[in-house]
Amino acid sequence: MKNQYKNLHSSIKLIKDLVLSSRHAKKKSGSTLNLFDYLILPIQRIPRYVMLLQELLKHTLEGHSDYDSLKTAIGQMLELAGFLNESKRASENLAKLQQVQAKLSKLPLDLKKSGTVYIKEAPAFHLSKGKKI
Repeated sequence: MKNQYKNLHSSIKLIKDLVLSSRHAKKKSGSTLNLFDYLILPIQRIPRYVMLLQELLKHTLEGHSDYDSLKTAIGQMLELAGFLNESKRASENLAKLQQVQAKLSKLPLDLKKSGTVYIKEAPAFHLSKGKKI
């Protein structure tokens, strides 16, 4: 699972780089959407599919042959949405850890190791001097 998150983060970085290069192509073509807009569309559809399936289930009789299949589909779509949200959070966490790691480049510390979670960034003060670090 950890490798999937690392791959996801690498993929997102690559996609962001492609998005930057696609802005030039967007201006040239006159399109209103860039590459990132197109790539995020399938992920944005998942919650819509859940709502559509829930609405369909509401209007389906319990004895209908599709009723159980609809319930299963809703459960699977909710599971997929949860996985996508968790993957996004993990990727964002890794990106923040990399930013903090870059700021602490002089310390022999690997913040990206397993189990490290970014919580919050705040200014630090040197206690004996009372100065902001």
